[in-house]
Amino acid sequence: MRLLNSDASVTKLLAAAEEVRAAKVRVLRAHRATIAPTDRNTEQFERVDARIAEVEQQTAAELLRQICQNLG
Repeated sequence: MRLLNSDASVTKLLAAAEEVRAAKVRVLRAHRATIAPTDRNTEQFERVDARIAEVEQQTAAELLRQICQNLG
């Protein structure tokens, strides 16, 4: 947030967005690890896996744009 309110370069903003993206993936993977591996949880695994794939495919520029839209 501080970077967005400063005169940070685009390079720094994109690097920060990449860190946020990587953190999101780590959180999702940690959440996935807490799901009990049973047949009942197959759909939950699939949803989390799909979300991980979405976040992994998102570019830093897309994430930065999304963050700015959410703040605006």
